[in-house]
Amino acid sequence: MCISRSPTPSRARGTAGFTLVELVVAILVSSLVAGIIFQVLSGQGRFVAQQTAREESLQNARGALDVLGSELRAVHPQGLVIAESDSVEFYAPRAWGVVCAAVASGASQVTAIFPDVPDMSFDADGSGGLPPTAGVQFALGDPLTTDWPAASVTSLTKRSISDCAAIAPGAHNVRVVRFTTSSTLPAVPAGTRLYYFQRVRYSLGSDASVPGTWVLRTAGSTGATLVQKPFAGPVPASGANRLRFMYYRNGVSTPVARLGTPAERRQARSIGVRITTESQPSQGGPRQSISDSVTIYLRNQGEQ
Repeated sequence: MCISRSPTPSRARGTAGFTLVELVVAILVSSLVAGIIFQVLSGQGRFVAQQTAREESLQNARGALDVLGSELRAVHPQGLVIAESDSVEFYAPRAWGVVCAAVASGASQVTAIFPDVPDMSFDADGSGGLPPTAGVQFALGDPLTTDWPAASVTSLTKRSISDCAAIAPGAHNVRVVRFTTSSTLPAVPAGTRLYYFQRVRYSLGSDASVPGTWVLRTAGSTGATLVQKPFAGPVPASGANRLRFMYYRNGVSTPVARLGTPAERRQARSIGVRITTESQPSQGGPRQSISDSVTIYLRNQGEQ
């Protein structure tokens, strides 16, 4: 009697499968590839964050140069009052008007009529109010030839159009303002032009509202003291090019780092400005800084 036995169960021929060694190798290779991909993507992310930070710094510097340049281009020959390598101070023209009534020699008040244009003359805060008098000056006649400044302002007072009825009867969209000065005025007839200026300063410094060092700009006043607020930045903690001015004079080809006397400042033809700002990348890492520069030609500066 024959008894047949079934064969011992084993892996069927042709059936797919992996051994433990094959699985371990596959896992290791997959991990290596995933690590490489992660490093590439992470590096690209850091690169993008750094480039974005550099672009922010560049736009910050360019915006500051645009504003500073627009103000400096309109400076009159005697309006540049401080010209140092890391700061500049000047009288920026804000508006011009017409004297309403003749001013007698030795008087301390003058009333003038101005176009009522927001952000041009006496509406700096958007409320229709008059600005602080700190740093306010005005010149009578042609400021290109008038001794600077004609008068320092101690108070500004709104007046009615009736004060200018003789030269502007029935005028609309105008602002009538009376200037009181700390000095005596020369005799001027009605209809004389009156130019209104505000003192502006750019320099480096800090402010309690933000960390770091910034380019500061005049922003209002406290009593008779001009107040500066952060304007552009932050800037690097050190370095000559954080805010740098170079001055070119009429008839002189070599720039200088400062103009120390009124006579030298009246000769200023153009000003080179360089600003360096920095920004922190969103993914961390070193702060990114970049510089930008411009040469500003003072449009009202002629051969003096």
